[in-house]
Amino acid sequence: MASDKGGQRRDLTILFATRVTRAVGFGFSAVLLAIYLQARGLSPTQIGAVVAVGLAAASLMGLIAAYATGRLGRRGTLAIVGLLMVICGFGLNLTANQWLLAAVALTGVLGSAGTDLGPFLAVEQALLKETTRAAGRNRAFARYSLSGAVAAAAGGLIAAFGTSVARDELLFLLYGCIGVGTATSAISFTARNRTGC
Repeated sequence: MASDKGGQRRDLTILFATRVTRAVGFGFSAVLLAIYLQARGLSPTQIGAVVAVGLAAASLMGLIAAYATGRLGRRGTLAIVGLLMVICGFGLNLTANQWLLAAVALTGVLGSAGTDLGPFLAVEQALLKETTRAAGRNRAFARYSLSGAVAAAAGGLIAAFGTSVARDELLFLLYGCIGVGTATSAISFTARNRTGC
């Protein structure tokens, strides 16, 4: 029982650390995305289309991730979605083509909303429920929401560093690296939280 409690605490720590780090990335991505795409030569219509695809994909990926959790488990689903974040961050650096950028937006983790609306949310909230006792669950969900909001605000502040295309590219490379961290941290969950809901 004590080791189970220790595993739950460890999983909760990993969950919050990943959430906060990723929210920082979503915070600066939301501020920089349109500016960066304009600097890469996209028109306002093209930028709007890429952002719209990203927002729609985030909503749909939330449903897909919830379904995938039943088949792949939480660990596998979070690892795959982390890899999608890697593709997104690195993809933004590799192309200025509208159609390829729309394909990058289809990952569902473009971060254009400035908050976690996509595939991470559904899986992590189920994990949060499993790693907390009923008596502390409301407090855990409040901390989950608050920590994400504060971290996203910090990410918005970090966006002030993006004063040129080269600096924006560095931040989007960081965004991809945050995806690497998200994917690898998912592997660290205890056996109890590797499986589906």
